[in-house]
Amino acid sequence: MTGSDLATTVPAEYTAALQKLSVGAAWTQIRNLTPQGRPIRQANAMSWRYADLRPRLIEAGQIVPIELAERRVLALINAGVKPTRLATTP
Repeated sequence: MTGSDLATTVPAEYTAALQKLSVGAAWTQIRNLTPQGRPIRQANAMSWRYADLRPRLIEAGQIVPIELAERRVLALINAGVKPTRLATTP
């Protein structure tokens, strides 16, 4: 058994406990999501200061009526990652 095989092997009791919490062990699937070997980094180190963003948040509330958008939200977008769409959780 390789190190990768050990990383994807999780005791059944642990898996059952995670399922009761509606969560999963991401490390068991990560190889399906990332390239083998060294991952290719696309994201850049970034920082967003609330003091810089606050004026634009206030402006969004003034220029976009609530009838058009219940929530006026600014998404933090990393310049190295080009999102195809924005997503949120309900």
